Amino acid sequence: MFLSEVLGTKKLGNNATSQLKKCPESQCLTEAIACLSGSKLKGDGNSGNNDRLKALEDEVDKLKGLLQKAGKPNSFALLDSTGHLPQNLLAAGYDKYSMYDLGWQALHMAAAAACRGSTSSGGSGCCENVVLVRNTADKNTCTQICGRTLFKNCDAEVSIHGKTGKATKAGEMIGAFYNYRCNQAANGGSEVSGSPADINRFPKGYPYYSFCCCRK
Repeated sequence: MFLSEVLGTKKLGNNATSQLKKCPESQCLTEAIACLSGSKLKGDGNSGNNDRLKALEDEVDKLKGLLQKAGKPNSFALLDSTGHLPQNLLAAGYDKYSMYDLGWQALHMAAAAACRGSTSSGGSGCCENVVLVRNTADKNTCTQICGRTLFKNCDAEVSIHGKTGKATKAGEMIGAFYNYRCNQAANGGSEVSGSPADINRFPKGYPYYSFCCCRK
C-alpha cells in the first residue's frame, strides 16, 4: 500500500481498501511516519512503534541542525519579532520615513498654507516667511517665539489638525482650526512633547496643533 493511498490523495483499489480496513489506526499512522522519514519498518507491536518514532525524532533533530547551520538566507527579507518587515528593508523611501513622519509633514505643509492665507499681506518682506511650532506646554506666545529668531515679526498664529483616512459620511468632522493670535500662550496643542502616533489621534485629546507665522 502506498502512502498516498493511506493519506487519501490517491484512489484506493479494492485490495488496498480491504487492507486499510484491517489496519489498526496506530499501525497505519506509524507506517506513514516511517515512510515520510525514509526509514524501513522494523520490529512489531509497541517495540516497532517506538523504533519508528525514535527514527522520526532523529530525523527532525537532524533537520533542525541543518537549519541552524544555514544561517540567514541571502536576498531574503526576514520578519521581525512582531511579524513585520524591518523598516530598513522597506522600499520607496519607507526605510527612512514612517507613516507618522509623512502625516506630520502633511500637517506642516497645511500650516504653511494656513499662514499664507492668514497674514494680511499674504506673505511679504525681503525673504521667505516661515512657520514655527508653538508648543503650548512651554507656555510661550508666537510673539516670543518669532522674536527669538531672525524672523522676529509675528503676523499670525494658526491652530489646525485633520483626520487620518477617508471620510465615510456626509457631515463628518475631518478637521479643526482656531486663531489664538500672536500674544496668547495657552491652548493650541503640543506637537513637540507629544508622541509620533499623536498625528493619527484626531479628534481625541486636543483637536489641533499650534504654529506661528513669522517673517523678517
